Amino acid sequence: MRGASEVLRRLEDSLRHAVEGVGRLLPGKLQPLELAAELRRAMQQSQTQSPEGTYVANRYQLRLSPSDLDLFGGLREELEAQLAEDLAEYAREEGYLASPLVRVSMQPAETLSPGRVQVTTAFDSEPLPARLTVLGGMPPQSWEIRGQVTLGRSDLCHVRLEEPAVSRQHARLYWTYPGYVLEDLGSQNGTFVGGAPISRALLREGDVIEVGLVQLGFSYRLD
Repeated sequence: MRGASEVLRRLEDSLRHAVEGVGRLLPGKLQPLELAAELRRAMQQSQTQSPEGTYVANRYQLRLSPSDLDLFGGLREELEAQLAEDLAEYAREEGYLASPLVRVSMQPAETLSPGRVQVTTAFDSEPLPARLTVLGGMPPQSWEIRGQVTLGRSDLCHVRLEEPAVSRQHARLYWTYPGYVLEDLGSQNGTFVGGAPISRALLREGDVIEVGLVQLGFSYRLD
């Protein structure tokens, strides 16, 4: 498969050794690289257009016959993790917007014959946990984020930034798939992401936000 990750190729070799003597790794075309290809096709079919770009699903369920699933044995969880990693890498390569938490699960389907596979997809609706951390302009501090918060100098703001260049209600951070969006609330001195002024921007892992003279680091908490 074009662009397949090296880790998937190594995993396929491990699986081949694990089921040596069965005759074939799996009936039909259900080798790990073929499963990865099916998942990529499912990702393409999940595309949803938006002003920010092309969204794709982040939850994938692979349904296999019980006999096919049994052949993976104790390597099943490792394969699920590597298939998810491959999907996330593929989304980055194609410029798709996906939640930073991509998951693949393999489930038995009694109605499927050996060698057949079905893929279902879903978009997470619940916001992921994230964190804002002061990088400069204020004493070190951090805030846990889940859902919607307001940044500003006001006591009513969840992320209170006591710095004169910060407006009382400066910016808003809120979840909308596939991630957190930062929106300026008409502040006097503007809001910046990566040094560029924004009115609204989808944040990515590691982005640096500037609010007034305060620099904040954005990160997800996926552990």
